[in-house]
Amino acid sequence: MESDAALPKATIKQLIQKSISPLYKSSAAGITDTIADLAHDFIAIISEKSFEECQSNGKKTIMPEHVISAMNHLNFPMDSNEINTFLEELEKLKALKPKEQLKLKKHGVSEDQLLEEQEKLFASANQFNLNIEEKEILEEDKEDYD
Repeated sequence: MESDAALPKATIKQLIQKSISPLYKSSAAGITDTIADLAHDFIAIISEKSFEECQSNGKKTIMPEHVISAMNHLNFPMDSNEINTFLEELEKLKALKPKEQLKLKKHGVSEDQLLEEQEKLFASANQFNLNIEEKEILEEDKEDYD
């Protein structure tokens, strides 16, 4: 399962720099390639096992449950509740348009709060339209009496 795909070494180097003690930062440059290779191998092993899980279930597409099962078979137990929570949040974000995702992050407001605010704005707009219609009707009635 060899491929020419490689993990971005700049990102790996950044992770290493953040993760290790300042005493060892000078040697971090030398281990970046090794860690990149190990990470690549780890991902390849997980991918291969996930694919096996997928095929054993008669599926063609690797799903999160296949990856979770593969991780468990390889003795990397995962908390399924935490993963399911993450996947639910991911699905909610995927359902939103990119601009809406940015709005949610930018405002720091929950989706429920935004929906409540939207309902208030709709109600306000409806009331405004009703007031305009009432004024038009009153003006028409006034003209009829004049």
